[in-house]
Amino acid sequence: GSQVTGREIALEHYQACLRMELKISGMNAEVAPSQWEFQVGPCVGIEEDDHLVMARWCYQKIAEKYGLEINYEPKPIKGDWNGSGCHMNFSTKAMREKGGIKAINDAVKNLEKTFLDDVKFYGGDNNQRMTGAHETSKLSEFTSGIGT
Repeated sequence: GSQVTGREIALEHYQACLRMELKISGMNAEVAPSQWEFQVGPCVGIEEDDHLVMARWCYQKIAEKYGLEINYEPKPIKGDWNGSGCHMNFSTKAMREKGGIKAINDAVKNLEKTFLDDVKFYGGDNNQRMTGAHETSKLSEFTSGIGT
């Protein structure tokens, strides 16, 4: 067919999140077969986590209805393509004000100081996904950029 695999379930999830009044703001197909991404937000503070957890729960329940499972492994299908990850975008008031690039650069410098300790909390097997190929950094290297 002409449709991306899993589109019907992804759309059902998106619509269910809207009915639940979760702050879901987008979805798109990714590289691997049946790999989908959804965006939560904008939210304030830890509200983001509440909406993410509920959106994941909703996806699990919809998948169960079809006898399917949602897999959050970093590289569930081995091969020469992107893996799966969860990333957060955030800003502070200082970052959004005039001259905010300084606050952004300061935050990036702080993240760089501790990334090797922080990455331990990302979950297991991220070395399979974060190889430096396919739009990722290497797990062992800190990178940042503007507009990337």
